Amino acid sequence: MPSNPLTLQAHKIADALSRDVHYTVDEKQKAVLLTEDSYEAVEDVLQTKWTSYIIKALKV
Repeated sequence: MPSNPLTLQAHKIADALSRDVHYTVDEKQKAVLLTEDSYEAVEDVLQTKWTSYIIKALKV
């Protein structure tokens, strides 16, 4: 588990998200994309633009 508090919080949020509801996975491109609603919701929760932390947490 990550020791950085920001990364730890991102992992907790990522655990609460559901594939194909909150984000999609492009297996071929090895990419994770948040839906527009999830992107906005995550920013509201975190009070900042932390999308990159969430994407990294989802890839773990």
